[in-house]
Parts: sequence; C-alpha cells; structure tokens
Amino acid sequence: MTFLKLSEVLKSSILRSGDPSSLAALRVFKAFQEVFFELYGKKHAKKELARITPKKFSAGVLVIRVPSSVWGQELKLKKEEVLKKLNKNLGGQIVKEIRSRVGTNYSPLRAGR
Repeated sequence: MTFLKLSEVLKSSILRSGDPSSLAALRVFKAFQEVFFELYGKKHAKKELARITPKKFSAGVLVIRVPSSVWGQELKLKKEEVLKKLNKNLGGQIVKEIRSRVGTNYSPLRAGR
C-alpha cells in the first residue's frame, strides 16, 4: 500500500474542484516559493527558508508567515523586487501587496508528544 502526503492530496483535490480562487492561490503560493528561493537560496539554509511560507491569498494580497521580525523586515525591504519577480513569474499583475505575519508552526503543547 502506498501512502501519499496530505499536502499532495489536498493540492490534487483543489485542482479537481476547479475553484478559481483556490487555483489562483495555489499558483501564487508556488510562484512565491520559487521567487523567494531564487532570491535567498544561496545565502541561507533551505531549512530556515522552509519556515517562510505563504498562508493566504485574497483580493490581490498575499500573506506570508515568517519565523521572526527580522525576516518580516527583510521581506518588507525587498517587497517591490519580490512583487515584480512574482508577477512576472505569474504572467500578469496578480499580486498587488505582500504582508508578513510573524509566527511559527511550532506548538509547545505538541513538543512533548
């Protein structure tokens, strides 16, 4: 029996649903990760960059979760460059604004389990 990653199952179910907003968000998330790794991949460890994740895309606003305020400030400083490359990658003016939110996926309640 072959097991699939839950993230892959969710992506394929979104694609099958045909929901345009979900498809747009999925395209934006993937494009953001490609652009971000292109800009920072040589300077930082992949493990560190993997904690910077797109969380929401709605009405042209992309919300990114960053692990620290330092990364939030870095994203703010490079916002115009990231937006330009992101929209070029997407083939149009899809993303109008990028916002960052400091937070982690770490849960102290689950750490002891």
